[in-house]
Amino acid sequence: MHPVFFDGMLDGMRKNENTAYRQKSINTLSDKGLRDLLPKSKQYKRFLGHGLYILVRVNGSKYWRMDYRFNGKRNTLSLGVYPDVTLDQAIELRDKNLAILKTNINPKDQFLKSKQLLKDQQARQLKPARFLIDHDGSLYIKLGHRAVTLTPSETTELHNFLYSTKAVNLSEA
Repeated sequence: MHPVFFDGMLDGMRKNENTAYRQKSINTLSDKGLRDLLPKSKQYKRFLGHGLYILVRVNGSKYWRMDYRFNGKRNTLSLGVYPDVTLDQAIELRDKNLAILKTNINPKDQFLKSKQLLKDQQARQLKPARFLIDHDGSLYIKLGHRAVTLTPSETTELHNFLYSTKAVNLSEA
């Protein structure tokens, strides 16, 4: 069964249907039209249809959002910030999320799972590269978001310091 779209009201909608909202859309919304959206005293939305809209904040920032229903509950999915995410990209993201929704999967859950997988993958890639010694003897140390590179002479000086203070048993290394 295809999702049932509606114009801003829940008439005829079954509680357990997974659908995207269909609001009054602005058919003339273009890239120039998006750039020309000015902030007002309150944030406001401009709808493109099938749940996709752009939220214009009081400070002038513009956020792509998509409203949809999953298991009878209203959800909002953030698609990015304009102009980083263009109009065409936002429409493409909306269509991908609608396809996911039709398979009875919550797009937000799928996004969170993929985000966690990416985070885990990045963490695995960073761990082996915490300390590196170059072919010329330079030492590269990564501590969180900071990185330090020691020249070969500084690396030798650090080695001698650690050996003299007996902080580390370097004879086994």
